[in-house]
Amino acid sequence: MRPARPPASQKRALLRFSGSLETGFQVILEIRLGLDRILIEKTGTLPACPALIRETSRWRSSYEQCLRQGRISGLKIGIQASLPHRIQDCNRLGKDLSATFCDWLHGPGLTEIRASLRGLLDPQDEAQLLVRSTDIRLHRLPWHNWPLLEFYPRLEVVFGSPPKWIERPTSPSQKVRILAVLGDRENIDVEKDRDILSALPNAEVEFLVEPDRALLDRSLWEKSWDILFFAGHSHSIGQQGQISLNKTEVLTIGELSNALTQAISRGLQLAIFNSCDGLGIAYELEDLHLPQMIVMREPVPDRIAHEFLKPFWRTSLLGCPFPWPCAKPESASRA
Repeated sequence: MRPARPPASQKRALLRFSGSLETGFQVILEIRLGLDRILIEKTGTLPACPALIRETSRWRSSYEQCLRQGRISGLKIGIQASLPHRIQDCNRLGKDLSATFCDWLHGPGLTEIRASLRGLLDPQDEAQLLVRSTDIRLHRLPWHNWPLLEFYPRLEVVFGSPPKWIERPTSPSQKVRILAVLGDRENIDVEKDRDILSALPNAEVEFLVEPDRALLDRSLWEKSWDILFFAGHSHSIGQQGQISLNKTEVLTIGELSNALTQAISRGLQLAIFNSCDGLGIAYELEDLHLPQMIVMREPVPDRIAHEFLKPFWRTSLLGCPFPWPCAKPESASRA
């Protein structure tokens, strides 16, 4: 049940962006077959785009207002009545942001890169497009709406570096071993996460409920896990990630690095952080050479966070591989 090494025939396209939204980007496309064979390299440019900065800020402000207002008591009728209008406004701003982003990617500086992607990817290929940039804002943009990707239904966009595959010991168990950490639950329903995990077939799940750091450290050091799952509150400061273990302890991923490194050496293959604003978590986990991770880019209500989990577990635990490095773009987090 461990995640399979990617097949030698799987294509990977890596887009590396050097620069910023304020200054523009130099872009390098590299398409590989499997992990080693380079099929093509192309270069391109993208201009500075202050409109993307401005529209991202407007959309984010509107979106966060909708989330906050959605939690307001129904007794405040006047405020609640305005929520549908705010949602409409948020949707409009989201469409404007997506249109500006797609127009930007369609500029003349990426002509050769777009042609290379079309020429070397087949619509039936199982492929990955890895987006790599030091400008974290680029990872928050709606890549799934890029019209070029409509022709490749089996291609997924992920963020980070190509995975660093390391051979690890195999587990004698036929079940997937999951360490599920249910952190600080203020204003969120982590019990639903517990219910979903408890009902999984082909899985052995151990729950740590609002643990302290010592308990989490021991669990990562002393036992072997296939998957680490966290539900609760998290936050990113630049490229650093923080998680709220309980009502009083907030830890950075760096503070858990020794225990996580030990867990990876014992077979940890995947970490899932079903929590807010997790790109900083992904950057730090990538440095530890964790093969795969799923983190959440933006806050969403609990119900959406739970619905995200159901098809994932259904697919992965029915024997389908999940070779996903770094952060999946469609993932979202709870508010």
